[in-house]
Amino acid sequence: MKNKFVAFFERHFVKKRRECKKCGKSIDAYVKRCPHCYERTGDSILPPRFQNMIFLTDYKLLLIFLVGTVGFILFSLLLVQGLNYVSIDADLLSVLKNLIPSILVLSVFACILSYDIKEVLNSFKKTIYHIRPILASLIGLAIIIAFSYSYQGIFIACGHPIANSDNQTAIVNMCRNWPALSFFFVVLLAPLMEELTYRLGLFTILRKRNRYLAYIVTIIIFALGHFNFMTKDITNEFINLPLYVVPAFVLTALYEYEGVSSSVYTHVLNNLISFIVILTVK
Repeated sequence: MKNKFVAFFERHFVKKRRECKKCGKSIDAYVKRCPHCYERTGDSILPPRFQNMIFLTDYKLLLIFLVGTVGFILFSLLLVQGLNYVSIDADLLSVLKNLIPSILVLSVFACILSYDIKEVLNSFKKTIYHIRPILASLIGLAIIIAFSYSYQGIFIACGHPIANSDNQTAIVNMCRNWPALSFFFVVLLAPLMEELTYRLGLFTILRKRNRYLAYIVTIIIFALGHFNFMTKDITNEFINLPLYVVPAFVLTALYEYEGVSSSVYTHVLNNLISFIVILTVK
């Protein structure tokens, strides 16, 4: 009889494998579909908590990640070039170069996921019948908020409050000057786009191969995606980095255990709270 610690360790950290019934290749036991032949793996031998991940073919996952990162940047650059010929407020330009590309990226996602959209929607549908994904989202949100205030509180107690990163400063300016447009991007579109890009796309394709690598790479890339390497105050950017690293870990864990709906809910609620604080606290 295994003790509880050994059972917990094996269930969560020991990589289980099984043989695909169609192609015969050895695959990660946590996947719903074989990453080689895309065949469903049949009756799951896994804990239910891991059955909420969405496993698509590698090329779709990679395409989702590339569109959500490189594609977003290209759409944004093209938009800025086009708007250079129009007299427009700087803060409005900042909103539009985020809002419009995010809509375009999500539209491309819809095309990529056209044959798999049911699996994505099922993750959200489960929350109608099961309260656990919602509770997990609220717990994840509480962890993120608690860490954020604790981390910043340490610096305040030491007499050196943390200044906003360049990314946070840009968001604050957008929200205060163009709150309606910013709401759609900051609270609704950005969380959905980032969860599909980093969790569904990047994490899932790496998770098929190595769980630890998937966590490390996803967390680092997500955090660095909010990092400004061209800033004059690079030290402040590094100080703010944990404020993205910890949420990235929480969101990734939520996706792995409860599905993309939980990570999206947590991300949306976290951004909503930040949005409200920005508008109410001067």
